[in-house]
Amino acid sequence: MSLLSVIVMVFAKFLVPDAPGQPAQTRAPLSRVLGIPGVATILAVVFVWMLAHNLLYTYIASYLQQMRLALRPDITLLVFGVAALGGIWITGSVLRACASPLSASALPHPAAAPATTVHMASTVRRRIVCLLLVCMGLPGAGR
Repeated sequence: MSLLSVIVMVFAKFLVPDAPGQPAQTRAPLSRVLGIPGVATILAVVFVWMLAHNLLYTYIASYLQQMRLALRPDITLLVFGVAALGGIWITGSVLRACASPLSASALPHPAAAPATTVHMASTVRRRIVCLLLVCMGLPGAGR
């Protein structure tokens, strides 16, 4: 993924035209931007979402060890990433048709992760399947 990011940055540097920014006199102050209905809420949701992801990446190894799940952190994060990409693709495919039901159905997924992987999955293979199902719901909830 890091290599892909570098490739995208190089392509963007050479292929995306340079657009001038706004002059300082015409820029809206931050207080006015946050006053636009919905903007503060969206920023708060994104902040909490990113905080949750950072916590997951930071503490996944100790969580797996404490719960005595026979999953390696690298495999767990790989499954998480692949499932999230699949969830993004599914979300993009069906978003226009049913945005509200999609969001409502995806919200319980992150909350169900610990219960599903610990209590319902008795083997490593089943735990990975549960992890896949939970992670595929995350992009829909964050739309």
